[in-house]
Amino acid sequence: MDQIWDLERYYPTSPEATYSDQTTDFARYQRLQQLLLDGQALSVGLSERPRDATLWLKRGIVLLELGILELAMGDLYKCQLLCDSRLYSNETSTYTNINDPITQTQDNPEFDDQQEQVSALKLMSSLMMLEALQKTHCFQDAIDLASQMVEVFPQTVEFQIHRDTAKESLRRFLSLHGSLKGSSAMIPHLFGEILRKPYPWMSGEYLRRPKQFIPRMNGEIRSTSSQAEPTSALEASHWDDSSVEEVSMFAVRNIQKGELIIKDVQMIAVCEGSSMSLCNYCFDRVSSRKKFIAKGSQATYCSKQCLKAAITMNTHTSRPSERLLSFCAKDMSHFFPPIQLLPRLLASCIDSLANGDIHPLLHPVISRWKADFRISNGVRFPFSFKTHIQRPISILQELGVDIFRASQFDTWVIINILNRIGANMISRPAQLQSKPQVSQMRKSNRPNPRQSKHPIIHSLGFIQPLFNHSCNPSVLIEPDHGGIVFRARRHISKGEELSVSYVDLDTLQHGSHALLQWFDKCLCTVCEERSR
Repeated sequence: MDQIWDLERYYPTSPEATYSDQTTDFARYQRLQQLLLDGQALSVGLSERPRDATLWLKRGIVLLELGILELAMGDLYKCQLLCDSRLYSNETSTYTNINDPITQTQDNPEFDDQQEQVSALKLMSSLMMLEALQKTHCFQDAIDLASQMVEVFPQTVEFQIHRDTAKESLRRFLSLHGSLKGSSAMIPHLFGEILRKPYPWMSGEYLRRPKQFIPRMNGEIRSTSSQAEPTSALEASHWDDSSVEEVSMFAVRNIQKGELIIKDVQMIAVCEGSSMSLCNYCFDRVSSRKKFIAKGSQATYCSKQCLKAAITMNTHTSRPSERLLSFCAKDMSHFFPPIQLLPRLLASCIDSLANGDIHPLLHPVISRWKADFRISNGVRFPFSFKTHIQRPISILQELGVDIFRASQFDTWVIINILNRIGANMISRPAQLQSKPQVSQMRKSNRPNPRQSKHPIIHSLGFIQPLFNHSCNPSVLIEPDHGGIVFRARRHISKGEELSVSYVDLDTLQHGSHALLQWFDKCLCTVCEERSR
């Protein structure tokens, strides 16, 4: 964030942003430019003084006014954590005067009692946080925070007002949409919502895959292929209306119907919606009489082969260990699937990322997954402070990351990683010793396990997201032990693009609706013919 905050790349992530229209009012335009300069200056200051609570508060206020609310929450929360560490422990943090100029980073000499300053910072950051929560419709998060602050600052009536306002907003929504209770239509308001947009300091290297991506991936595909002669390779393509590089999988030779194309064995996965004991690798049932437990953890496996595979399944990990399995086996079933997958992804890459050798968004694993940014047709996505801000920060702390000093793990990076996980993960019923129908497999951001008789496996493949969608796919996806396999649905000629179907719905109306999770409109020949 200490890079240039470019006005041309500025997009508010809140529909309620004050500066969503940059051209109608010159005074507002000037204010917007000043806010971007202030944000950049504060980011530079934080790189020099990462434990200065006031700088986190100031940047949070700037982001709040810019309408980038999820990042404002991240900064305000870090300010609160620093305040709490000063209030309740002997840890030393630094505090500048909130009234000092943006770029000043000297200790404040005006406060004789630093305890008073810390309390003032916590009070202000909490009020700003409540404003952000209200604007993102995170009503339950706002109620919880306001109730907590009423106990800490009983004389501050604003917290009582915020709590009552959030309760009324939540009550009003439930009364208007009571018939939707328990359905996915309730999620955006119960969990809040944001727009996924690139941030103003994100240059092309964070938006498109790196130049070495294609040769590196083709080498990985060749090493993964079980055939003497590989069937597929990755190639680049450029769309006229986008500066982001696209890739597609193509056949490098003729492929016969039913022939195995490739197996995606390097899966990061979690299982949701099961009360039974399942293997942490293949997610099959685990017998109480025959189970294997990773040393020092509660992670259970159905066989020695699965335990060994779980330790070594990710060839990109720099520290496979049973302690890592213990961390990843923690129960997070009440979080969204992307949050459940986040610790496994971070834990497998944490050493190379924490050393600062490479930025997380440019990491060989993470950079292969394309983020979902819709500039012209923004889509609202479920968002929650607890799941998208608080829990990821807690995960980083559990992994030993200094969340204040390690700028490569700033909130904007984590939000982008979650975006990539949500846009590329696939969900399918667990096998449970019986092979499910291929038609049961689906790609989805949030399947409802209550509506399924089987547990749902949410997995993030290293090869699967490289296949593009078609409603008349040339490739079938089939579940396989510890991963998925790709087989030719029909004869495929050399040079033909390999495509899979993200959905298995017969009607254009339902199919198009499901596909809106990943892109605006399907333009394949099947959908064009159906729409005529």
